[in-house]
Amino acid sequence: METPTSQNKIPPDKRTQEDITDRERLEQALHLSEARYRQLIENLNEGIWVIDEDACTTLVNHRMAEMLGLSVDQMVGKPLFDFLQKENIPRATEALSLLRTGVHERREYEFIKSDGSRVRTTMETYPLFDAKGEYAGGVAAILDITESSRAEAMLKETEERFRGLFNYSLEGVAVHDIVLNDKGEPVDYIFRMANPMFEALTGLRVNDILGKRVTEVYPGIKELNFIEIFGHVALSGVPTSFQIYFETLKKHVSISAYQVGKGRFATALHDVTERIETEKALQDSINQLHRLSERLQQLREEERKSISRDVHDELGQVITALRLELMAIVRLENRNGSAFDQKIKSILELTESAIKTVQDISTRLRPGLLDDLGLVAAIEWQAEEFQKRSGVECSVALPPEDLQIDPERSTTIFRILQEALTNVARHAQASRVIISLSETGETLALSVTDNGIGIPEEILEGPSSLGLLGMKERLRPYNGVLTIRRVQGGGTELRISLSRR
Repeated sequence: METPTSQNKIPPDKRTQEDITDRERLEQALHLSEARYRQLIENLNEGIWVIDEDACTTLVNHRMAEMLGLSVDQMVGKPLFDFLQKENIPRATEALSLLRTGVHERREYEFIKSDGSRVRTTMETYPLFDAKGEYAGGVAAILDITESSRAEAMLKETEERFRGLFNYSLEGVAVHDIVLNDKGEPVDYIFRMANPMFEALTGLRVNDILGKRVTEVYPGIKELNFIEIFGHVALSGVPTSFQIYFETLKKHVSISAYQVGKGRFATALHDVTERIETEKALQDSINQLHRLSERLQQLREEERKSISRDVHDELGQVITALRLELMAIVRLENRNGSAFDQKIKSILELTESAIKTVQDISTRLRPGLLDDLGLVAAIEWQAEEFQKRSGVECSVALPPEDLQIDPERSTTIFRILQEALTNVARHAQASRVIISLSETGETLALSVTDNGIGIPEEILEGPSSLGLLGMKERLRPYNGVLTIRRVQGGGTELRISLSRR
């Protein structure tokens, strides 16, 4: 009969086999744990770097190797200091000394990449100790902050540049927050920033207005509708710009407003007083020149009328009297033969010629028909005279009765007709001219069309000649329009239109 002890006793060979199985199980668990650990560190976005007690690399993940432009094999076994900038070695030595004492810390370092470029990182270190509590190395989690550092530097530079532009801008710039009521409607806005030019332009001290509502600074601001205008900009993002005259500042100010964030907007103020005053002075000068031109036209017409009247009335009367006297001599009974008669006849012929010359001069200066019978009759006469002098066939299309318009407009239309016919005679090489005068509602229109060679393109597309400028200047007081175009098939049409009142 076996005793209990002899029944539970395990044979030596079986116990050895179980020990081997347990060890294999532990090794498999260890390998699995290491695989999981390796998978974990390889999937991290941070670089993992493990060193031994001599600061030599024992393990790095691929992210760490990529960060320095190396492979894992190129890093393992190499001292930590091989990868640091020289200026960082003293700091690293100090950090390792602290690490040996169990200090956990976070620092920034620059490493050298394989291509020589620098990598800026933030490194968080943890000490490692063995089972006896002895220092065995350390592990570091390293994050590449090169891009973020560059972005921060760029942001800082941009902010400094913005601050410089803001402070030294020639426009007064201010930033505001809109204030809404319970219904979401803009009722006020608050000063958040303002530059020195804003202070110079408005006379408001920046330090006195920051944080204040505009209704505190400008009690009458609501009358200007600024809150509603700027509220729309701040909420919708749609910029706006306008000009306004500030009575209190005695300045014309151009204001632009744009959104710089939801519920926030910026205003840019520019003093345009000098520009507006200069523009006004220029416009006043132009108006004065126009009035002077009108006056000169008027004086010229008056002078022509006066000369025409003097030549016709005074010189004409003298020559007529001379003619009468000579005729009286002819009627005398005592005449000394045919030589005397011939002399008298010659004098009479000269006198007749002088009378005709005076009449022609008077008519050219200002046709009496224009004053006596009106514009339509004067155009008919001018067409006949042009045809006689130039040999160019001239036909007219005129209203059956004279137009009821003031003398100034009649003179303007007639003088432009004369200038147009002169241009035809000089340049057109035409054989036929058609003159048309019409009235449509409150608009008068005159056209002169020839069948000549046509106006050159350089005159149509380039600066106008003095003659055309003169026509335009004559039309300007009556809001008149001058158009010139080449006619299909050859020739040119000049057309003017002006208001009859």
